[in-house]
Amino acid sequence: MFMFPDLSQLQRQKDIKVATVGGYINDRLLVSVTNKRVILVNSQTGETVAQITPKSFPCRMCMFDNTRAVVALVDKSLQFININGDCLELGRSFSVNGNVMGVSRSEDRLIVPYRSPPWLEVLSMDG
Repeated sequence: MFMFPDLSQLQRQKDIKVATVGGYINDRLLVSVTNKRVILVNSQTGETVAQITPKSFPCRMCMFDNTRAVVALVDKSLQFININGDCLELGRSFSVNGNVMGVSRSEDRLIVPYRSPPWLEVLSMDG
């Protein structure tokens, strides 16, 4: 069984610098936050570059490349987000068959795991 250390034993480590490989990070970080927003953050300065509000609360997300992401929403749907430089745009969305636990991709397919009952669905990019 894994045990967390006592908080008094934890020490702050130096910040980690991320090297960009292949242009997929592009010094930007896409983050979902608790107030129903998805924000684009400059990873060097920590400043919010752009933000967008999907139709429901985002729970998980997956980046495709530096121009597209898909976000799993709590209303049993997936929402595509287009990243155009410093702008975020809502793309198409579609319903899925249950309470989504996450979303991932494999080549041009979406991998969607569900909570209850636990099962996995492989979808085309069109749903």
